[in-house]
Amino acid sequence: MSSGFDAHEPVLTIGLAAQRIGTSVPTLRMYEAEGLIIPFRTSSGRRLYSYEDLRRFQCIRRLLQKEGLNMAGIRRLISLIPCWKVQPKETGLPCRQGTCAAQEQERDPCWVVMRRENLRSDEECRNCPVYRRALACTGEMKLLYREVLAEVKDSKFREVVERHLMPLGEE
Repeated sequence: MSSGFDAHEPVLTIGLAAQRIGTSVPTLRMYEAEGLIIPFRTSSGRRLYSYEDLRRFQCIRRLLQKEGLNMAGIRRLISLIPCWKVQPKETGLPCRQGTCAAQEQERDPCWVVMRRENLRSDEECRNCPVYRRALACTGEMKLLYREVLAEVKDSKFREVVERHLMPLGEE
């Protein structure tokens, strides 16, 4: 029996999560409505958050308050992550360039598109490496872009991603 701490385990109610990070419940709901966070839902529909989610909330706040991005800017930034490159490598999910529903749009992160099109469940998206790493604010987002750029042959795609990376600066 393992007594190890799992930062991905949803254990905090929305009220406790808001209290822990010093914000309001409506703010957390707004992040969810904007597609920036996927709360775990119990069978009765109650939201639960993990400590990983708390870090995600803090990252969103930092991008909003310190980096000058708005919600649309954050969504746009994470929508540039080519999930069709990251997912097969890390999970073996059948998401390939040319067949990925998220590839053709530039406004929403892949998990928003996949859930909207009923291609993935909330739980599948919560556990996806793209979702888990995209707003870690620990250099993970930049690392995701760099890993992908190392393999990119399409110069136009590379140019777009590099242009969006420039304002990020080093973490």
